[in-house]
Amino acid sequence: MSVEDSELRSLQIPNCYSSRQKAWRTIEQCRCGVSPISVPDSKQITRIIATLHSEKVTQMITAGRLTIGLIKPNAHEGRNLPPDDEQAAEVLLGLVGRERLAFHLPFALSRSEAELFYASLREEYREKFIAQRTRYNDFGKLPLFEAITRFTTSGPLTVLFIDGEDAVTYWRTTMGKTNPEQADPNSIRGKHGLLDIMPNSLVHGSDSIKSVQQEKRVLTEALMRFYMSTVYGQFSTPQS
Repeated sequence: MSVEDSELRSLQIPNCYSSRQKAWRTIEQCRCGVSPISVPDSKQITRIIATLHSEKVTQMITAGRLTIGLIKPNAHEGRNLPPDDEQAAEVLLGLVGRERLAFHLPFALSRSEAELFYASLREEYREKFIAQRTRYNDFGKLPLFEAITRFTTSGPLTVLFIDGEDAVTYWRTTMGKTNPEQADPNSIRGKHGLLDIMPNSLVHGSDSIKSVQQEKRVLTEALMRFYMSTVYGQFSTPQS
């Protein structure tokens, strides 16, 4: 399957998600019982959901030809980036590589959605740090996992769908190591990463095909909950 075969590349961003701040406001309004989206936007959202559920996307993930990334909140905190979050996120988006970026969507996650999204990370930390603390384990006197999920839900995100050969490795190499001092200087974190790393490491990338599958499920279900809230006026809680 070639990159050009991806149905994701034909998707359009709904107007209600046309910027990070607009997506944030729209989702927050829906969580409060307000339904601000138009019929055309509703149709675009249902098409995105259907595409993420499609067999072709599932096959691409299984074959290692699709991965998921995030541009995290407060992108403007990065080094050598514009002082405006939207503009800084656009700069980071441009570093993904046009030929590899299948689709992107400004978005926002709830706390429970973020905990499900980062489920594999929670297990990794539980196993790795069960008997010790590290210098990253205290952010505002919160455990590391809670600090990451709290930050991820503190503002708007940009969800990235990155396709092509060995997509997971490509994106993780493009991001660079979490610590910018150890990252390739040409990587995103090497150029723009914060020396005070946690919790804002600027970007996120799935670390395995299993993680891509889990993260896609969480994002698809989050979109479905958003869509259903516009129909029934009630925002449901995700199930683990």
